[in-house]
Amino acid sequence: MKKSEKFTAIKMLRDVGLPVVPFEFLSQDDFEKQIKAFLKKNNLYRFMIRTGGQDSGEMASPSINNAELPRDMEKIRSFFTDGLVVMMMHPANPHRNLHNMNILKSGREVIVEIVGQGFIARDLNLWGHVHEELVFSLPNLELLERKIISPEKYQKAVQKKIEASDREELEKDRSYLLEGEDYLPATEEELDFLVKIFPNVQETAKKMGYEDFVANLSFVDLGGEKHEPVFWDIYGVK
Repeated sequence: MKKSEKFTAIKMLRDVGLPVVPFEFLSQDDFEKQIKAFLKKNNLYRFMIRTGGQDSGEMASPSINNAELPRDMEKIRSFFTDGLVVMMMHPANPHRNLHNMNILKSGREVIVEIVGQGFIARDLNLWGHVHEELVFSLPNLELLERKIISPEKYQKAVQKKIEASDREELEKDRSYLLEGEDYLPATEEELDFLVKIFPNVQETAKKMGYEDFVANLSFVDLGGEKHEPVFWDIYGVK
């Protein structure tokens, strides 16, 4: 069974020891048992479902962001009936993300685009939000340039995001967007982690056949005492 490229990427990231959210590919024959064991192991009551086409290089819809048992059993079963590859993941809490980053390696530079607290990776990847940009030179990741959004522009972006969101969901998940804070730049701890881990990311990209690439990194709320770094994807660019 051929998994989508995105599924292959997150498995590769985990296999080389880079941090990812807990996940597991489900089997049609015993997926309910798998889900219950996963929930118990990770002390969860809800989970995320992602699906992919068996022969497609793209992540496929549909998905379930806040799945629960037994409510979503039949929907998950239908994914298998439709011939999809099904993966369950830790749901995290995207509204409590500290930062989401796109790490672009292009030639002799690394460009890091970041969205702030309470925004999600999709805001960066699909909607074009960028609240901070850093440019590093290779091979030593020397910081060449750093741009940070103004407080005025950031507050406008926050209000626009709130207006486009489900207010009840934001309140339920205690979204950072509702706290009215100014943009919090990437911390020294986050940047130190990025610099330290980048050679491993670059080596992983090379194993996948990518010289230039984008890697998606978030600092997420997994229910612990602090935000945890996790990689979501890595893919090649021309």
